[in-house]
Amino acid sequence: MKTKLINFKTLRKDRLVSMILLVLISVLMIFPFYWLVRSSFMTDREIMTMPIKWLPGQFNLRNFRGALKAAPFGLYFRNSVILVAVNVTAQILSASFIAFGFARLRFKGQKLWFA
Repeated sequence: MKTKLINFKTLRKDRLVSMILLVLISVLMIFPFYWLVRSSFMTDREIMTMPIKWLPGQFNLRNFRGALKAAPFGLYFRNSVILVAVNVTAQILSASFIAFGFARLRFKGQKLWFA
């Protein structure tokens, strides 16, 4: 059997191209999140100015106060906590019953599930 030799120069170039491509894709994926956070600290006028301002001139927290007053976020948060607690409890209970069945009961195909 013939051993294939590795060309390290090509490997380094391929790796460099892969890393550059990954960095570019990462920047494209992170950019909308950056734009969202940046815009949340700006006034409406700053957001719409041309040329684009990449950082807010002055950090503005009025947008957050307005958002908290616009909707009952406390109620939404409480409802989310209740739903999560009920779902986690139900999943733990059902997983416990299923685990008991796998561990203690004998059934057809058991060796398939436990190697």
